[in-house]
Amino acid sequence: MERPFTFWRVLPLVGEPAHSYFSRLVLDECWHSPRQYAKDIGIAADAFSPRELLDRILRLPISDGDKARLHLWTPLDTGGGVVLAGQNLSDRHFRWSRRLHCPQCRNAVPYHRVWWHLECFRNCPIHGHPLIPVQQTYVSGRWWPKFEKTTRERAPEVCVDGDTDVIESFVIRCLLEPGTLPYDRYLADFIDCSEFLGRLLNNPRQHSVPPFSAMDLQTGYAALKDGCKSVAGHVSSWLDANPVFPTALTVRQLLGWAADYLVSDDEGLDTILDDPSNPLLVAVSEMIRAECGRILRR
Repeated sequence: MERPFTFWRVLPLVGEPAHSYFSRLVLDECWHSPRQYAKDIGIAADAFSPRELLDRILRLPISDGDKARLHLWTPLDTGGGVVLAGQNLSDRHFRWSRRLHCPQCRNAVPYHRVWWHLECFRNCPIHGHPLIPVQQTYVSGRWWPKFEKTTRERAPEVCVDGDTDVIESFVIRCLLEPGTLPYDRYLADFIDCSEFLGRLLNNPRQHSVPPFSAMDLQTGYAALKDGCKSVAGHVSSWLDANPVFPTALTVRQLLGWAADYLVSDDEGLDTILDDPSNPLLVAVSEMIRAECGRILRR
């Protein structure tokens, strides 16, 4: 099939990946099952390939700007994660099977936002409510969003309220400004560093890693959003609030579990077998060690 659709009246929207746009094109054809439609035109519907979807959709005579938008917002598989808006995200950060959404966003403009697949995305920064499960027949793995109506108008640009300063709004701002981030793993590294630092600051000293809390990400983001300049103060306050016996001799005795997660630069790493260090976590680790040194020298 040269062109997979008769009509292309709906337009790709900001933050919309190919599988959402495909589903809306299917609905505009008066079909109700994007999964069955994909099967009928020879696409592997149960484990669809984003690259294949893009290849089929880009045969349509849509504008070059719309094609570029689809490329930007479609996560492409890398073998251990995806590339999204120029950022490399691992399977720990991005999950195709994640079935959460903001119904208010979806009701306002019915399409699926790609950032809902990110594990760090727990609350809608626009409406201030937690994401909730999608009410569709459950299918494990990759799934096709379904909609009750199409929208053929160009939706307004996504605008995150400046008063809403949380990890989710930060993520959207990063994705909306491709090419402005320092390097192609920056978003993933920032998320990981926020979770680590927030988990340290939100819990008393303990030997084992404390359970994850969504507030860890928010606490870590608040400490890191303006760079690392406030990290030392946060860690110093935590150390003062968690005193140890004067006989403490090591960083492990001061920090507990967190000491095992401090990192150094790439020195000694295998450039082929080992993942590169997280530069932000390296900087934060150095500050934490410095604060621990201040305590140990007393």
